[in-house]
Amino acid sequence: MKNSAHVNAAHIGKENSIRVPPWVVADDELPFVLWRSKAREAVVNEWMMGTLLPLYPPPSSSLKKTNGEVCRAISQVIAQDPRAAHDGRGQQSLGDVLFEITFCQLRIGFFVDSAGMAQVVHAQRDMGDLTACPGSYQHSLALRRQAEAQSTTQLQWANPVREGEVDGLWDLANGKIWQPPQNLDCMPSSGCDIKIDDASSCNKSSNDR
Repeated sequence: MKNSAHVNAAHIGKENSIRVPPWVVADDELPFVLWRSKAREAVVNEWMMGTLLPLYPPPSSSLKKTNGEVCRAISQVIAQDPRAAHDGRGQQSLGDVLFEITFCQLRIGFFVDSAGMAQVVHAQRDMGDLTACPGSYQHSLALRRQAEAQSTTQLQWANPVREGEVDGLWDLANGKIWQPPQNLDCMPSSGCDIKIDDASSCNKSSNDR
């Protein structure tokens, strides 16, 4: 295999050669991660509202976390430079191009400057994507965001959104099940045979009619 690093490992008394891509063993961690004040404030606000559950409960929870822990965890992820090679991994960002990552239910945007330092520019709640495959994380998250926008009270969900898992999507923390209004009455499925015609309705494809 070309362009690979070798790692020797003992296995049942004999040596095996394990081949891995160079980036696996490369020491290319970014030296610093700087935060703009608005981005840090946005993370703290979302944390306090419970957006980062279940990993980072809000301060009212019995599981005490601090806003410093949340921002530090995000910084540690960004310091590993999660950009792919074709997105400029290990290099300065091009112009004003931002790279975004998902952290819990947040979208974090950053760029890498000429000194190799990452700068976190914005943080906002991930709104999901209704055009994504039904049953996917992004599609299920978008449905929940619709529910939260149309509910007259703040919804506390019993389960986090997970890729490929739709059971319990509408279960509430109080033991009840949220009943969507008519224009949201489209439960996600595990297949990709549902097409999204607009942001508020789901219609089966013509093959299923």
